[in-house]
Amino acid sequence: MSESDLEKMESMLLQDPDLEQHILNFQAGQLILRSGEVNNGIHLILKGHGNLEMVESETESSVLKVGSFGRGDFLGLASFWNQQPNVADSRALTEVQCLVLDRARFHQLSQQKTDFNQAIQNLFISNLSHRYRRGITLNRQVATLSRRLEKESNELKIAINDLEAAQQQLVSQEKLVTLGQLIAGLAHELNNPAAALSRNVEHLFSLIEQLIPGEEKGVLSPMAMVRAGADQPHFTPEERRGRMTNLKESFPSLARSVCRRLAQAPDDIVSSWMDAWGGGGSLSPEFERALDAFELGLCLRSQRISVDRITQLVISLKNYSKAQGMGWQWIDIREGLRDTLQLLKYRLKNYQVHVELGEIPKMRAHQGQLNQVWTNLIVNAMEATEPGGLVEIRASAADEEICVDVLDEGCGIPVGLEERIFESEFSTRKQHSESGLGLGLTITRGIVQRHGGKIRGWNRPEGGACFRVQLPVLPFPGDHSL
Repeated sequence: MSESDLEKMESMLLQDPDLEQHILNFQAGQLILRSGEVNNGIHLILKGHGNLEMVESETESSVLKVGSFGRGDFLGLASFWNQQPNVADSRALTEVQCLVLDRARFHQLSQQKTDFNQAIQNLFISNLSHRYRRGITLNRQVATLSRRLEKESNELKIAINDLEAAQQQLVSQEKLVTLGQLIAGLAHELNNPAAALSRNVEHLFSLIEQLIPGEEKGVLSPMAMVRAGADQPHFTPEERRGRMTNLKESFPSLARSVCRRLAQAPDDIVSSWMDAWGGGGSLSPEFERALDAFELGLCLRSQRISVDRITQLVISLKNYSKAQGMGWQWIDIREGLRDTLQLLKYRLKNYQVHVELGEIPKMRAHQGQLNQVWTNLIVNAMEATEPGGLVEIRASAADEEICVDVLDEGCGIPVGLEERIFESEFSTRKQHSESGLGLGLTITRGIVQRHGGKIRGWNRPEGGACFRVQLPVLPFPGDHSL
């Protein structure tokens, strides 16, 4: 604003009674110009100040201040020249004195009074320059605020992601605690009947020794056949079918049911039996009794194997549940891998499983949480692979680092999603998958990172995917934080 031009204008107003009558006074709070109406007159503020206001929306009563005016400012200038409605209300905050000239009077004075024309033009230029400078200042402020808002928005996104990760971690820890309690209870319930079954099998064997007479010698001795059956290595179904076919070809007169029973015995006993058999389509009572005794031994062997499997399962269950509360310790991660494989054996039997655990030094880690990593990765590998496919687990160590690979023969990781698979709420799992702990690769990566390690996944050239976990052998500063 040019104060000299404004004083010159005020001097002209005092000297010209005709101009003085165009001076209007407004009280504080009074509207000078209303938004939405066309301004048909020049409004020059001579005294006082006020605000330019806008209502935020048609349905709201809240008012937003968009500018201010004071001595020497023009109001509604753009509306006056362009005949467009005012975009804001002009409201007096104090008593305001304003020169108001309608369009006709303004043009008349501009043509008749050179001094008025020069003063008003200078005021116009001063106002426009002031508005231009203010516009630049506002643009700079807007740009600064935009950058600040973008920075705060990015920080907020990071904070939200961290909060979601922390929430997921809390949920996963609660799941692990619950899982550990369930497993511990299950192991306790299985342990007593398994121990009783083991004692009963051994007691049954001793009773059989007392009940079966031992006078017979050689391959037809029932007690010798019981012991032979109890010590007999396991034949797979394919091996038994092959042995049965060979027996039928070598001894055509033997009934098929007899060949099926003989196929369970080792070659030396079968050969001795055939030498003592002497031919014919049926077996002698002594031969039948010896064969029955051998099958009784097989039953005892099967019971022993079952008891051993249950006992091993109970041990793995106890180790798995105990590991959840162990905290940070020096551990051999192969023990956790073996326990995890034992617990998943009921599902792994549907796949070809190759396990290669090399020599690995002990590392300081949280066994329970690493067990959760192995569980999640192996379950994911099984879900990606069709039954009968290959699932591989490898562990090795080099350069103070332990490396665990879990490989599958599935369809691989979708192209472009190699990093997204570790994001929260992202999954390639089938909608109605019957297993999985709901922890996902996000939690898996979080556990690995808290151990100072890293995890990545990629597609194998021969098909399928590989997930690799790399863990440091030496302790790191964050190992006390779990």
